[in-house]
Amino acid sequence: MKRIRLPRMTGSAAGFTLVELMVVLAVVGLLAATAAPSFQGAVTSRRLESGTIQIVNAIRLARAEAIKRSAVVAVRPLSGTDWSSGLIVHLEADANPANALTADDTVIRQFQMPARSTFHSASPSALAFDAQGRNVAPTLDGTPQDGFLQIWVNGTSKTVTISRTGATSIVTVY
Repeated sequence: MKRIRLPRMTGSAAGFTLVELMVVLAVVGLLAATAAPSFQGAVTSRRLESGTIQIVNAIRLARAEAIKRSAVVAVRPLSGTDWSSGLIVHLEADANPANALTADDTVIRQFQMPARSTFHSASPSALAFDAQGRNVAPTLDGTPQDGFLQIWVNGTSKTVTISRTGATSIVTVY
């Protein structure tokens, strides 16, 4: 049986020294430590953007459905007054968004909110639109009011405002 001989490496081609390996690991660790805060900022920014898009989509859907169905359509939290639990768009059977969601109300769509987000709202019970697409929340006394819904993620926020006419706009607060 014949033995196979592997070529020998000589001099500096023999491999890495422990010192060289430690220097490379230190540089990689330094680069990772520098990039981590930037990555966290990107994740926060994406969560905030995602939540804002969900809010605007829910509001625009509610307004379009109110016009299409010639009825009052509301956007409210999935759970009580906790907007971070998600949003539900539904047709108001009793045409009064100040009342709680009932079995008679027709659910149109639900929206999930991003993790670790908090909300503040001028109209904690619901946002609503009438058959002309006007903002009628929180009252239906014939005088629609401007409303807003503010989402916070890690100290950064965006505010979605809803005018009396039902138009939405987004403001970023740093």
